[in-house]
Amino acid sequence: MERALELFSQDRERRGYMPNTLRLETRVLRALLRRLPLSLRKTRHVHVEALFARRVREVAPNTCAREASVLTQFFAFLLERGLVQRNPAERLAFRHSSASVGPRRVLKSESVARLLDLASIPSDSRRSPEICRALSLRNRAALELLYGLGVRRAEVSRARVGDLDQEQAMFLVRRVKRGAHQHVPVPTASMPHLLAYLAEGRPFLAWNREDRGRFLVTERGTPVSADRLSGIVAELARQAGLRCGPHVLRRSVATHLVDEGANLVAVQRFLGHRRLTTTQRYVLVSRAALRRAVSVLERVCTDVAE
Repeated sequence: MERALELFSQDRERRGYMPNTLRLETRVLRALLRRLPLSLRKTRHVHVEALFARRVREVAPNTCAREASVLTQFFAFLLERGLVQRNPAERLAFRHSSASVGPRRVLKSESVARLLDLASIPSDSRRSPEICRALSLRNRAALELLYGLGVRRAEVSRARVGDLDQEQAMFLVRRVKRGAHQHVPVPTASMPHLLAYLAEGRPFLAWNREDRGRFLVTERGTPVSADRLSGIVAELARQAGLRCGPHVLRRSVATHLVDEGANLVAVQRFLGHRRLTTTQRYVLVSRAALRRAVSVLERVCTDVAE
């Protein structure tokens, strides 16, 4: 079983799946497979069906659907490699239920502005004034990447100093999901904060040559991890009286772009989504946008009637 899980994970890694996704899938698969009564080769549909008859009473419907999906893909991979003779999970029919998903949090533009302003204020701590200012410049640069460029937290943590093209005002986003790396335009308002951090903040932080060329570094001179980035955003949000993580900023900028009339396909490319349906689920259409849509529809209907 462990060898099969390793092969499956390696295949997914080659296809561009995120490390966090691979670890989660392996953990889920290991837990499910240990509850099957027979080996992988001897497992039949009746065994998988009995397992999920129990799972539907143990977890939420969407969790059950995700587990069934990854188990089906796992056995399909083994079948393709000739390691099993059939896929005992191929007839599982669980569906994700959008009704069970809570409302996605999106910040208003004013809240984002407050968060950005707060990040620019040096903290009152026991650190030296130079370090405090360097950290505030770094935090503002991090928020500019997360919101101004709509970049995922893992992509921000992997960003390198050389990824910023100052002359062309472009930033190379190293996609961590199944999308190609791409150059994204840097908003005019974001560029001064990125440059200020590189010129006046980062040199005070990257002092021990352990930064590995990463764009964001800690006070100790090491790269800022994705988890550390989440902590930075959460703390700034708390100080601003908000609940927010890196993904909320990414979702917020997508919604704000659509609210301002941006083409959904352009937003899809901006976010690095492979499918437009992903972008559609991502964007929370505001009431104001719905009212504008209704107004347009009313005008169209009036013109047609006339």
